[in-house]
Amino acid sequence: MQVLISSTPKHLKITKTMVEDFVINPTLAAKVLMGATLDAFQSVRLKISWWTPRVLDSSGLSCGKTYNLFLVSNLRCLLFPEVSGQPHVAGCYYPQFDSAMRVYWPYYHRVAARSKLFRAQCGKSKIIGIDGKTDEDGKATAKGMSCWVFNYKNGSTVMLPAANFIQNARGQAGKRFNFLGIDEYAKIMQSGSTGIEDQLIGRTTLACWNQNHPLWGNHQIYLSTAEDSMHPAYDKYRAFMNEVEAGNPEFAALSYCFKDHSNLICETGKTYTESYRDDRVMKDIKMAQPPAGYREEALGLWSKTGKSLYTKDMMESAYELGKERNVQVMISQQEDRHTDPEKKKEVHYFLGADPAKADTAKADDGALVVLRAEPRVEIPQNNPRDWILDFVWAYKVRKADATQWSAIIHRKEMHFGFDGIMMDPGGGGNWIRPELVKVKQIIRDVEVKCIPIACAEDEAETMVAGKFILCMFKATDLKVDALWGHMGARHSDNLNDQAHTEFQEAWSNNLLGMPKRFKDMPGSETDMWPDEKKWANRLLDLMAIQLPAITVRLEPDGKTYFNGHRAREFSSKGRKDFAYAGLMAYTRFLCWLKTHEDGFGTNKEDEDGIC
Repeated sequence: MQVLISSTPKHLKITKTMVEDFVINPTLAAKVLMGATLDAFQSVRLKISWWTPRVLDSSGLSCGKTYNLFLVSNLRCLLFPEVSGQPHVAGCYYPQFDSAMRVYWPYYHRVAARSKLFRAQCGKSKIIGIDGKTDEDGKATAKGMSCWVFNYKNGSTVMLPAANFIQNARGQAGKRFNFLGIDEYAKIMQSGSTGIEDQLIGRTTLACWNQNHPLWGNHQIYLSTAEDSMHPAYDKYRAFMNEVEAGNPEFAALSYCFKDHSNLICETGKTYTESYRDDRVMKDIKMAQPPAGYREEALGLWSKTGKSLYTKDMMESAYELGKERNVQVMISQQEDRHTDPEKKKEVHYFLGADPAKADTAKADDGALVVLRAEPRVEIPQNNPRDWILDFVWAYKVRKADATQWSAIIHRKEMHFGFDGIMMDPGGGGNWIRPELVKVKQIIRDVEVKCIPIACAEDEAETMVAGKFILCMFKATDLKVDALWGHMGARHSDNLNDQAHTEFQEAWSNNLLGMPKRFKDMPGSETDMWPDEKKWANRLLDLMAIQLPAITVRLEPDGKTYFNGHRAREFSSKGRKDFAYAGLMAYTRFLCWLKTHEDGFGTNKEDEDGIC
């Protein structure tokens, strides 16, 4: 083991005997090498993190999660020898690079100031810019810093890369580590980034002494304050807990709270409780936060404030159903799987639109989703089970004004010939609606004469013939009111509840099909697709990810909560734009289906001239 450094004074060398003692007792290593005197709670946390390959730490505020990450990552680099000429490499990631600089990096200065032994092991730290140059070249800061590196004389390295999670950490694909630490992983997942799953989890692949050993194998630590069961990170927390509850020694889930300080005497001469436990700050948090928020932030406990309405099993069933039907993404009805013109006439398309201006990075995207409906039986009735229903197209809209939104909807109406459109009035629907009735639309920079698209109640005010296929997702809409009876006299919460009830029933009864996941399709099949079709496939996959993140609010005792309108309340901490666009497409199908109460041969909307 190459632990003796000739350039280091003899009394400041880490000897083989020291390594053997320190590897067995990381608390002793932290004290001797870094001058870190740990409380009993901190010592136990360090030992668990040291001996367990996969650790998830959900501890509350003021519990030392980041300090523990610093100790583990640097002690492994100091004590673990190289393997096959490859030194030990640790990588620590933060949602924002400046957080790494402000939260993690200052520990080096504090430890170096108090420990000569630590300073003797330190090599030269460096900053690597996005152009690959170091700060010594004078160019690293010109384009912005992308990685801070701390080197040890034994060749080991600690890296703090700028992952750019907005771009799903694509730039990290080439990095490899022995140790991976991710701080605030829940915030990264809440942002919608898939960088952890897509890029970082698979980075701990550098050669190690024994990948099956609890200590000598490569390690991962995930840190974040606890959240609630509606949070996108809850699935990761549950996955860890399932392994822990099953007795898997490779997984540990930690949850310290602000009370976890002992009466042992620390370096201040007072007890750890007196020095570090601040009950007044926690009392302020308790007064400012709801009970669930206090449990999460102060006590490190995950809250069960909601339950999923749409499950991942439902989504998997939809993909399996789509596989059986050979459901394909379409960008127009010309791509329908039926080539017989008579068969094509029996197919109907419905558009759901969840508009948004999406003028900031954190704002929801504007979303469009198309549902295809084909009779399952010879004479279908107004029962959804009589129909083959598949989602076939989706589109993301960002930073578009009302005129551009209208043009997009008109363009797709030309492509599909919609039997119905439903649009959320809030967030942008009422903003777009007046544009849809205009005869002239600017479609791809060309002025095109179009048939106005309007709601049934607009017919009396429309001077020219129009397609009255638009519904607004509100209780007072004529077709919505007709579908669910006197809905106009009720609150919008009741509409939302009813729509989710019907949509969830369709998923649970396996009525809805999905095209094959884009990532599961070979390049030979998709390389020749136009970009719109590729993105449509990806965005439908996103809808299937967003739906299980929608949860129903629960009472503290676990019962379903009903508000003053006798309606359930729904929420999602992640984006839900495509999930709701899909819900509206299905709701519009139900509105259209209501017109076939007397059989498929009679279309009341056609008779009334309001289709």
